[in-house]
Amino acid sequence: MDYDCINFTIRPLNFVYKIAFVVGLVLFDVQTFGLCRFFQNVQQIGKGVFAGCISLESVNMGDQITDIAANMFAGCTMLKTINLGTNPTLKSIGEDAFASTGLTAFDFSVCTQLKVIGRWAFAGVQLAEIVLPSSIESIGEG
Repeated sequence: MDYDCINFTIRPLNFVYKIAFVVGLVLFDVQTFGLCRFFQNVQQIGKGVFAGCISLESVNMGDQITDIAANMFAGCTMLKTINLGTNPTLKSIGEDAFASTGLTAFDFSVCTQLKVIGRWAFAGVQLAEIVLPSSIESIGEG
């Protein structure tokens, strides 16, 4: 089984139309799982895929994720931990990506390719600390 209601794993999807390794738009509406692990070949995940997953507590992303899409984890109020891997290729964080999550600290220092953080990416989040790499070129309002 690829997933169950408590632990969840995303396997890469291979499409012919150069959308390889993408998980689609709003895959889950309000689901009840606590941990999500991404296989190393997953590169992109669509807008709002995990939005409103109120039981999601932890996400382990593979090193190949290049973009955290808009609203990806918005409203995941129990989300406390995101592991980006050891050599992440993350380049951008979309608008409202982590809005209204339970994150209290985040260290992006290993994300040496991260250039853009979208508007309101952390809106409504009680962050005590956030560490950004020197590669940042743009941070949206909010």
